[in-house]
Amino acid sequence: MSWYSIPIQPIDPVVVSQTPKPPIRYMRDNFAGTGQNSYVQPPSQDQSMWQTLTNTMPITQGVINPRWGYNEFATLAGAPNRLYDFQSDLLGTRAIIAAGPNLVSSYTEAGLAYADIFTPSAPSGSIIRSITSRNFQYFCDGNNALNPTTHLTGDSLKWNGNTNGGVSNIGILVSDVTSNNASGGSSGGGTIGPNYGTEATDLTNSNGQPNPSANPWTNPSGALSATVAGAAHCPVTALSQDGLLISDQTQTDYLELTDFFTSASGAAVLGLQTNFSYSATAFNGATPRTGVPAFATVQIIKNGVLFGTPKTVNLLLDGNTHNVTLGGANILWGGTYTPDDLIQSNFGFQVFYTIDGWNLPSGVNVTSGFTIRSYGAQMVATLSAGSGISSNSGNGIGIVSEVGGGDVTLAIGRTYYLVANNSTTGHFSDLTSPSASSGPVGSSELTLVLSTFNDPQVDTKYVVATADGGDPSILYEVQVLAPGLTVSSWAIVSNVVTFTGTWQGGTPGPTYLPGVDYFRVGGLSHGSYMNNQVLLITATTNSTLSAAFTHGNDSATELGICGRLTFAVGNDIAVVVDNTPDPDLVTYQPLLYTDNSGNEYGVTLNDPPPAGNLLIKNQGRLWMAGVSGATHSIFFSKSVDELTLPDGFIAGKYEEAWPGSNYFDVSDGAESVAGLLTDGNTLYIGTQNHIRRLVGNSPSNFQEPEIVHPEVGLINQEVWQIVFMQGAPSGSIWLTPDYKVIQSDFNTYVDIGTPIQNILNNLQSTAPSLAHAAYVADGEYDLYILAVPYQESTYCDVHLVFDLRARQWSVWYPAFGSLSLLYNVTQQAVPQWLFIGGLGANGIWIYSSTATTDATVIIPVTATTTWMHLGEPTRRKMLNEVQIYGNTEMLLTVNGANNLADFNSPKTIVYNHPFVRNVFDTWTNYLVSFKSKHRYYQFTFTGYAGTNPLLGSYSISSMPMDDL
Repeated sequence: MSWYSIPIQPIDPVVVSQTPKPPIRYMRDNFAGTGQNSYVQPPSQDQSMWQTLTNTMPITQGVINPRWGYNEFATLAGAPNRLYDFQSDLLGTRAIIAAGPNLVSSYTEAGLAYADIFTPSAPSGSIIRSITSRNFQYFCDGNNALNPTTHLTGDSLKWNGNTNGGVSNIGILVSDVTSNNASGGSSGGGTIGPNYGTEATDLTNSNGQPNPSANPWTNPSGALSATVAGAAHCPVTALSQDGLLISDQTQTDYLELTDFFTSASGAAVLGLQTNFSYSATAFNGATPRTGVPAFATVQIIKNGVLFGTPKTVNLLLDGNTHNVTLGGANILWGGTYTPDDLIQSNFGFQVFYTIDGWNLPSGVNVTSGFTIRSYGAQMVATLSAGSGISSNSGNGIGIVSEVGGGDVTLAIGRTYYLVANNSTTGHFSDLTSPSASSGPVGSSELTLVLSTFNDPQVDTKYVVATADGGDPSILYEVQVLAPGLTVSSWAIVSNVVTFTGTWQGGTPGPTYLPGVDYFRVGGLSHGSYMNNQVLLITATTNSTLSAAFTHGNDSATELGICGRLTFAVGNDIAVVVDNTPDPDLVTYQPLLYTDNSGNEYGVTLNDPPPAGNLLIKNQGRLWMAGVSGATHSIFFSKSVDELTLPDGFIAGKYEEAWPGSNYFDVSDGAESVAGLLTDGNTLYIGTQNHIRRLVGNSPSNFQEPEIVHPEVGLINQEVWQIVFMQGAPSGSIWLTPDYKVIQSDFNTYVDIGTPIQNILNNLQSTAPSLAHAAYVADGEYDLYILAVPYQESTYCDVHLVFDLRARQWSVWYPAFGSLSLLYNVTQQAVPQWLFIGGLGANGIWIYSSTATTDATVIIPVTATTTWMHLGEPTRRKMLNEVQIYGNTEMLLTVNGANNLADFNSPKTIVYNHPFVRNVFDTWTNYLVSFKSKHRYYQFTFTGYAGTNPLLGSYSISSMPMDDL
């Protein structure tokens, strides 16, 4: 008869005594290839496996060793819940980052405090995620709201590794600017315009008076279009039956049209004129009725509210286009205005259209009326001459004046934009809104007023411009004259010119030394004969600059610049002068280039990232998900190629350039992205339902994300880890929302968590937010450590350890539990197994092969066999003795079972019974005096960390009693 059903090893371990009813000696002297399998129920359990392996290292040497203990690595502040690693090749620095909703801080690889990075602004409970890329650490948590005081974009921040500061926004928000005005100096006066506006708004309520018809415009911005093809349009309608009116909507909504002027030179406003075009086209049989009013009403808007006296004009309802001009050079619409009023973005006019009735068609429930199209809205201002210039930069750049004595000659004109720059990182912002066109220019200089960017990281800015003609497909850096001294007045006395004004920085500075340094003059109107002169400094004060200049006595109060030519303009500079001839401009560095296919390269759309909370780096781009309102989408940054100009100049950092159109919808179903993973080539996207992959490296060859693993979704980002075996890639492992542990080679997958499924099936409801994992490699170990909340709900109290080489599990119970795991390899190539403790343990802890306790807490170690029949499943057996090789202080518990009920409530033979040394110097537990008469036995070996091994072998002697 067979004495066992499952071989333990190739050589039969059952030693037969040569007696009529031989006793059985069941031996195990090699535990390699075994681990915990607590899911399979007896009596079908594999006798080579273990019911529990608690706090044991994976078996690599054939014996069972206690797991490593841990020591304190660093004392934490701020209760963080995530660990990340950071590296700066520029600084030669590596650091460990601890991030939480109260504080983000960093530590050296020796566990010493390095730097408190920033205090998050996100609400409590938020998860801050982070990656390192090219000497910076990037953070996100779904909050990028602009702080109006600090001008930081929530927690969408980066850190350069400095111990003091070094935190700045990811990207530059080009709309966060302070507008600047320029005033002083030109005689000005004359006519400005006609200028098109830039802002159009549909209003159902004007100055508190609602539109009784509530009749909105379609495409309201079309009111500013130059052609009828792009016009705003709105129907006025009536519902009738057999020519009798049922209801009507005879008035359009109000069109508020603003932001027509960026500069206004002169002493006073003499008149305002509005221009617009319209057509009124009948539909469904409507015809004009004689004597019934049809008119447009126009009123000026000043400081954002209606102002002065409205004007009306009768409408022609013939379907043709008609041009309307109201006001004029000496008409002020019942009010007064200053040049500064005109350049505000909320200055303009309002128009609405009314048709009080028409001939109604016959028929039942017929809706008829007229479609109003409105376009071509312009304004013209007439100003008196004076000594002041008033111009506003808007949110970018404005043209203050054109003065003589310069080198700029343009047949059509150039348009300017402003670009912010962080000269330390090399990043450039997107373009600001454009200026108005300069129009034709003849032998002149152009004075420009620039916005100030509020983002603290911006230290310089660049003026860029189109070539003559205004084509924005290529934008070139402009070399401008920057202060130095911003001039408000000047005087020439006895061939010495003295300029009075405001020094940039408040004082002349070390580069404006009398008798040593030179400066250039520009932007003067009356003193245009001095423009472009380079003069030697003879004297300076805190408000003046003097030089020798041969000319008769003269003076003026006007805006000008004394300074030097530069491309990079200090962010605090508000006024510069452009004297760049067009043939020179097109030889300068472009910051935007558009190829023949319409692809743009350079600064365009260098926007900050969206407000996501998942972040990863793949194929030279950053990828983001978890954006509120778009959780089914993934977003991606530019690549270096998209920032590189034809001459090789790189206009920004790809990590900080996120065009709004760069995204994919992962699924149109009820799915949200739960995590992102990369193998270095392919991006994998985990939702709660599926694993998808995205192939490609640019928008030209990206493929829509496809499902690669259906119905094995991802529970959260932290459990998804790339794993290796003996240095070779071995795919990835993750935990699913239904608590399966899946390993994939990115083509096929297998459920590896079955042996511990009984634990996984009983996790706390907080597992989706708390579970986390890490891959660690250390000598003979290649491990996936999955931390889960099993008996505790506020932290993970169990570490499930999967040995990738043996493909076996063991279960650890760290005394403090954990909130985050991190595998780090130091600069000295030393592996570190780090984790943030739970249970109020405010620290980072490190597993160590030399630690025999959990920070002084004793580590209990147990190895419990499966239910074993000892080679004779059909016989009851009386136990004689158990001999061991291992920790001699260990204790033995033996349980017996004869039936299914016994497996659930086993019979205890001995409990925590010690071993004794016999006369043959063998450590033995004698059981012959204890009542044992069972077919199946389970043996639990209990000890404590500190002595290796816990168990090297065991030998069980039993005596068969009978057959079935």
